[in-house]
Amino acid sequence: MNKKLLQNIINSTKGKFFTLEYSRKDGKVVKRCAKSKNLRILKGGKDTHENADTVRYYDVNKKAYRSFIPSNFLSLRIGGVVFKKSAAPVPADCHAEQI
Repeated sequence: MNKKLLQNIINSTKGKFFTLEYSRKDGKVVKRCAKSKNLRILKGGKDTHENADTVRYYDVNKKAYRSFIPSNFLSLRIGGVVFKKSAAPVPADCHAEQI
């Protein structure tokens, strides 16, 4: 999945919790409880997210914004819908599976 598609899926959660799974640079697979943003800590000002090649999310357990490289993405679960990484080109339905 590309960055734009992943960021759109995350932004479409509209504040709902979701589970994100990806591999870190060191190869370790991590699973995070996340939200698209935390309005309680946003106070306006300039966006300091400098790396345009990463996708940003709010980690609920760490209470901080984190980011990951889209090519390391493995899966994302929102409600009962799971989006998984595919080796083939991503079709319009993004490989969504109903659980």
